[in-house]
Amino acid sequence: MPGSLDSRFQTQQRQMDRAALILAIDCASDQRQREQIAHILSIPGQILHDSAGLILNQHAYSVMGDGICSVLNAIPLNVSIFLRLAQAGAVAGIWPSPLQWDRHTNSYRSLKFPQPGTRASPG
Repeated sequence: MPGSLDSRFQTQQRQMDRAALILAIDCASDQRQREQIAHILSIPGQILHDSAGLILNQHAYSVMGDGICSVLNAIPLNVSIFLRLAQAGAVAGIWPSPLQWDRHTNSYRSLKFPQPGTRASPG
């Protein structure tokens, strides 16, 4: 039956599973991937570790939501949240790496995010 309560819960579960995958707090993400995502999102890796521990083996929507929200609330407001989440989704393999239009060369270019253990170039 379209619009049934079961189908809405299934959709909500899929969306929360995808958010957990993007944020590397799902059970399939390892410590290295969490470190990489933490670096991309400009947050301490401990937040991802704690959130992953919170939702591990928990299927309650409220627990998953709390874990996801704790990560999202930790992202500093002075960074481009959209671009960082887009890059995190690319690292998770959900979509390709984001591109940005370069008006000087009239072409798309890949966005470069520093990787853990590297420094951003000056300027």
